[in-house]
Amino acid sequence: MKTYGKILLTTLPLVIISLWVVVETTYYFSRAALVDLGETWLDTRLSEAQVIVSSQEKMLRDYGLSEIPASITKAKMDSMAGIADIGVGKQGFICIVTRKGRMVFHPDNQQINTWIDDTAWFRELLNGALRLQMQMGGQTVLARFTYFQPWDWYLLAVDPMQEIYGVADRMRPFLYAMAMIAAVIISLALMLMTRRLTRPLKDLVRGADRIGKGDLDTRIPVQSKDEFGHLATKFNEMTIQLQETLTALKQSHQELENRVAERTKNLTLMNQALNNEVLVRKQKEQELKKANQAKNEFLANMSHEIRTPINSVIGFSEVLSAMVSDSQQKNYLQAVITAGRHLLALITDMLDLSKIEAGKIAIHVTPVSLPTLFQEIHDLFKVKLSRKHLTFSIHLDDLLPRYLLLDEMRLRQVLTNLVGNAFKFTESGQIRLSAKILNRPSTDTVDLMIRVRDTGIGISKDQQALIFESFEQGHKDITRKYGGTGLGLAISRQLVELMKGRIQVDSRPGIGSCFEIVLPGVIISRTGKQTQKAFDTVSLKMDRSAPEPVLSESLIQQAINRHPDLKHQMFATIFPLLPGTQDGVKMSDAQTIADHFISLGREFDLNAFTQFGQNLSDDVQAFDVENIAPSLARIAVLFQRIQEN
Repeated sequence: MKTYGKILLTTLPLVIISLWVVVETTYYFSRAALVDLGETWLDTRLSEAQVIVSSQEKMLRDYGLSEIPASITKAKMDSMAGIADIGVGKQGFICIVTRKGRMVFHPDNQQINTWIDDTAWFRELLNGALRLQMQMGGQTVLARFTYFQPWDWYLLAVDPMQEIYGVADRMRPFLYAMAMIAAVIISLALMLMTRRLTRPLKDLVRGADRIGKGDLDTRIPVQSKDEFGHLATKFNEMTIQLQETLTALKQSHQELENRVAERTKNLTLMNQALNNEVLVRKQKEQELKKANQAKNEFLANMSHEIRTPINSVIGFSEVLSAMVSDSQQKNYLQAVITAGRHLLALITDMLDLSKIEAGKIAIHVTPVSLPTLFQEIHDLFKVKLSRKHLTFSIHLDDLLPRYLLLDEMRLRQVLTNLVGNAFKFTESGQIRLSAKILNRPSTDTVDLMIRVRDTGIGISKDQQALIFESFEQGHKDITRKYGGTGLGLAISRQLVELMKGRIQVDSRPGIGSCFEIVLPGVIISRTGKQTQKAFDTVSLKMDRSAPEPVLSESLIQQAINRHPDLKHQMFATIFPLLPGTQDGVKMSDAQTIADHFISLGREFDLNAFTQFGQNLSDDVQAFDVENIAPSLARIAVLFQRIQEN
């Protein structure tokens, strides 16, 4: 294809598109201008209608008839008669609608006294929309409205869009015809211009073709002093330089070939050595990966296999403890129960750690209220707080948003572990749980800092760098005295890092410790509604998920409101048997609690109580401590809240 043809095919579509854009833009703005003009026209009609209605209403007030129904009805009828005479174009009209959605006046008598409160345009009208484009009578119409408060009327001036757009629609074909004529004229001008421009290019193309075939003696004739003539001159100079350069290249080519051959030989030897090293490294990485995977699978499988018999051992030991009366035998059984629970916690922590290392833990954020979360953690440790000479205080920044998007379960697990350690290593003094805003990177995010401070035994400098590692718990004497697995802080550190944060400690032996969590870029939630609420305040391990609660605080409170005797019976029979959130669960007490719930459910016809009691009884029969402990702990917290209220 000739060059001028290519130029024409390239530019002509752009010209046509530009003309089409101009036509459509003109048409669009014409329609927009007509809509604005139509609105102005409709506003004038509305003003006339409002003058009629206002004059009738003023007449009622002037003559003292504004409270007489017959006079009001007569005035409204006169207003409608006057409005009916107002012309709105050829097809437009004015109608009246009450605020409740009843059509009071319409040119079509069949529409009068119909209800339009369920239509979309009426809802937009109530919401204060300035412009209404809606479907009415099978066609799209433009409507303007005003509200007449004394009679609770909406006056609407309506005109079909087809009538408003009439001028623009009739003008559109003429605009396209003019655009086509302009496109033809521009095309002819482009053809003449491109032919004239391409003549010097042909000489350049022919000369370049000969030079490309190796004829470096070719020279391009210079026929003008414009840019093409200057290009031909530079092209000839380039050809001369190319001849000289080609001669020099031939001389250096042989030297380069010799150097390349030598370097290639060296690179081949080096590449072979590197390939061998890479292969060895890949084999070692594969072996390490398989070994780590085997370790994680072993820990996961063994943890699940061991927890079931341990739960059975704990359950049967509790049953035996309730059956025997000898104090020495009870002490032996209590030692078995304590050791079993310690082993169960160790296995659960090991499973948590292996799941984190295997990358099987995901962070799921929901709107979280930190005051509520902190209060629930405070409630968890009420029993321990009563046993020690401690004060447990909560301090929250006044600038703290009401809700933040956080993983509530993971954050609760970390804070429960830190506060639990504070209670473990603090005999007297105070424990302080606080949160504040460090920075606001944007209007929707904050940098959050949470601190757990205690006045306990403290941690030495050399141990502070080790306590966040697995199976590290400071000095051996501390481990023997206070117990523990040394996994809690390691799990907490990895969970905080999964939440894009960091955790650190500042401590002095004999004075106390301060654990600090910093979570940058936490998103502020504008709503506190959550699709799922975690009620389990004890079982916070990563491989457990609490069952959907049958009972809730609101449900129990509603039942108490309906049956005043229910609260007294619950607190007389069930509440004394509930364990503290940090205490063990006795199977005999759990079964008694289940029986009481079933009995109360049947007595007061409360299916939720009966269902909870049956579920708890099934867990007791199966010695499923993992479900029993969270269920009873949750009920204990709910009872505590109901008692405080």
